[in-house]
Amino acid sequence: MRELSGFLKKFSYLLHNKNVITEVVQEICGEVAGVYLEKGEIKIKNSTLIVNTSAPQKTQLFISKEKILKEIESRVGKRAITEIR
Repeated sequence: MRELSGFLKKFSYLLHNKNVITEVVQEICGEVAGVYLEKGEIKIKNSTLIVNTSAPQKTQLFISKEKILKEIESRVGKRAITEIR
């Protein structure tokens, strides 16, 4: 039974809706990097988070990139977001 649960866990990221992931990303960016983003500033395409915001905010996000990705992985799933641009 553990083998089956491990197999299904690999695909759990498919169950999450983009709106849910967007809300989680907003929370995490605010908590970790201190950058509060609006829904219009966030776009998710092929597991890549594309942020359309000011240069200082982008810089702050890239400084905290690893922490943000780890937190997204722990809350949503490993394959939900793999890159930030």
